[in-house]
Amino acid sequence: MAAFPKKPYLIVNADAVSIPFLKRVVEDLGGMPVPDSWETQKKFLAAIETRARKGNVIVIYPEAHIWPLYTGIRYFSANSFAYPVNTGKPVFTFTATYKKRKLFGGVKTTVYIDGPFFPEAGVSEREQKLFLRDSAFKAMQARSRLSSYSPNRFLQATKES
Repeated sequence: MAAFPKKPYLIVNADAVSIPFLKRVVEDLGGMPVPDSWETQKKFLAAIETRARKGNVIVIYPEAHIWPLYTGIRYFSANSFAYPVNTGKPVFTFTATYKKRKLFGGVKTTVYIDGPFFPEAGVSEREQKLFLRDSAFKAMQARSRLSSYSPNRFLQATKES
């Protein structure tokens, strides 16, 4: 809804379009699979630049996975921020928070949009990506603290030796 009236495009894992029936659904919803070969990388980057130039929203989940009702912000790398650095477009964050409803039970979800975040001028591309990542991460962490309900407990798997 935040992208209305433009169509948003989501960068998705190639697995999302590996099943024939789902491929069509994912693509119709704006899914753009990350290329799995160097040959298709150029076309993928050109498609992102075209969409950005036309004013479409490009959605990236830098955490790579969605954990339902998880209230924390997991670490994510700065690699996803190469797209806004290269296209000159701002970054906005979407952070979902959860609160338990008092009257009818269930969970109330509130989504916050923060930004725009622009890369620092006059520094290297690597530093711009890190600046954007840090700005997005801090905004998301601040918003996630507004959650007061988490029905799930997530534990980090440890590697046993």
